[in-house]
Amino acid sequence: MKRSGISIIELAIAVSIFLIGVLALAAALTFDLKAVTRSREAINTDQALVNEINLYVLERVLSNDVSPSGPNVTLESQGQEMLINGKSVKFSLYKYQRQERVSVIYNVIQREE
Repeated sequence: MKRSGISIIELAIAVSIFLIGVLALAAALTFDLKAVTRSREAINTDQALVNEINLYVLERVLSNDVSPSGPNVTLESQGQEMLINGKSVKFSLYKYQRQERVSVIYNVIQREE
């Protein structure tokens, strides 16, 4: 005898397959949201480092006796010399770098008198 329609077992299987798909999609969206949040935080902290460098350069332009300082800057070398247009110029090299992200480094060369 043939009946039309679906049985309870077929309905339960279809609903469970649908739920597995929805849960997988929700997990993927959660992972993506966390990745975007981490990326945004990294960009904001990188921009803060760039702002720190820009502030130093602005202070350096306004006053000649400012040296970089702070937790993100280290003096790499001091009293080095290079030739520019045949003249010897002394400089110091400073490195700006976030401690938790070693791939982001900015080097600043400061001319010394």
